[in-house]
Amino acid sequence: MNAKAKLHQSKLSLWTARFEDQASSCLSVKEWCRQNDISIYACQYWKRVAKEAYVNSILPDIVPLATIQTSLPVESNPTELSKL
Repeated sequence: MNAKAKLHQSKLSLWTARFEDQASSCLSVKEWCRQNDISIYACQYWKRVAKEAYVNSILPDIVPLATIQTSLPVESNPTELSKL
């Protein structure tokens, strides 16, 4: 893990603790942010980042399936095609 990823993980851990603190405070997010001198926009951003990290940790990676290309028989007579 590089330094940037470690810093991101550290901030994510800090914000996870803040979210738990806000939930246990019985205050609205707006009021909790005001009392703790935290921007509501930063709170919303980190909540989205935390949700994405959580979803990525519990869901397996989705591997796209290879598409199978089938070729249709080519008719040399255009009138035969109109019967399809």
